[in-house]
Parts: sequence; structure tokens; C-alpha cells
Amino acid sequence: MPKPHRRLDSEYRFVGLVRDTTWKCGHLEKAVVNTLKELLSRPPWVRTGYAPLRSLVERMVSEGFSKSAVLEALARLSKRRVVKLIK
Repeated sequence: MPKPHRRLDSEYRFVGLVRDTTWKCGHLEKAVVNTLKELLSRPPWVRTGYAPLRSLVERMVSEGFSKSAVLEALARLSKRRVVKLIK
């Protein structure tokens, strides 16, 4: 029986980049990692190393991706230990 889908947007608040790699990742995962790198290069989040999850999702939705697809991609990247989700 499959596990119920976790609601990442309400459960976690911040996302950080652990490994800067997109090896064996799909188009959406690569876009998420690149957008996260862009957000982390901006002044408010440079020192912390973590960006708000809401900002990342809003940015990806404005680029034309669906919110559910972005959250699923973040779950896959977290499972591969490319990103870290912080409560």
C-alpha cells in the first residue's frame, strides 16, 4: 500500500542546498535546483544557506510549473539528499 502524500508546503518552512548536483535528475528537478541556487545567491539568504520554501514554490509557479509538481520534485530531491528541508 502506498504511503499517503505528505504536505511539504505546510510541514516545512525552509529549503537548503546540500549538494550542487543534478546527475540523473529530470527537467523539473534541475529547474528546482537552479532556482534554489539563484535564491541563495541573493543577499537576505546568502549567510543562512536556506531559502523560504514559499519563495521557491512561488518562483517556480511563476515560471509555469504546477505547485504539486514542484513539491513532488522537492520530495524526490530530499530523498536523494540533494536538498534539505527544515521545519
